[in-house]
Amino acid sequence: DDSGWASYNPSTIRQFFGKWGFIDEVRDIQLSLAYTDNSLWGNQSVPGSMFATGVKNYTHSDYTNTQNLTLNLKGEWDLGDDKTVAGNVYYRWVNRDVLNSNLNEATTAGAPPCTDFSDCPAANLLANYTQNIIGANGQWTSSGKLNEKPNLLTLGVNVEYGRTTFTNKGQNAYIDSSQGLVAVDSYQDQANISSTNGRYGLFATDTFDVSNKLALTASARLDVASIQLNGTTCTESTSGGAATPNQLCGFGGTDTWTAVEGSHTYT
Repeated sequence: DDSGWASYNPSTIRQFFGKWGFIDEVRDIQLSLAYTDNSLWGNQSVPGSMFATGVKNYTHSDYTNTQNLTLNLKGEWDLGDDKTVAGNVYYRWVNRDVLNSNLNEATTAGAPPCTDFSDCPAANLLANYTQNIIGANGQWTSSGKLNEKPNLLTLGVNVEYGRTTFTNKGQNAYIDSSQGLVAVDSYQDQANISSTNGRYGLFATDTFDVSNKLALTASARLDVASIQLNGTTCTESTSGGAATPNQLCGFGGTDTWTAVEGSHTYT
């Protein structure tokens, strides 16, 4: 834990790593786990006019909280006759919350609280990213001979699937005497978007020793990747037919929601 050198910017870093393994004459198996839980406050830019008072904040609170879990199981087996098979299976989870305190117009710290959302000079925006990924890699290797000369052949496959969700919420606020944003209403949705992606690969490589000084290598690889997007985002809030760019969606007026959709495949 660190209270930080500036105002309202403490940090907390937590990390854990553990590993278990088993090995004998034909097998090598390892399981590892890594986990982090980090919190960083005061992650905002400040105007150049505040350079002389860098310990002060522009507004607060701003933070990024991140949790990350990674599991990895890998193994290698000796099949005999100069052949081996190896691979791993992994899972990764990431969750991140990001809070930004934003001023939408000129105001004075400690000004009277706003009584209506249309009069509020500031807003808090809270974004959340969550990602789940699972994947596997495998390869078979033969290090025998071809025409009585050393030859190394490797065949492999990769598979990965992931899902990511993003949400963004906003609430109106005013600025108090400490330059902190004080909310006057609850969070309302501004965006909800999700994506799924897949990646599949096949590869092969062969190295043949023509002589003690010359080796020939041939290889090939095929990759296929796909991504699909779904969700909606609020692009504009209007009142009386006029756009109000500082107004969050969900607080009066007419909200315009736009679908975010599409799918792509790459090879």
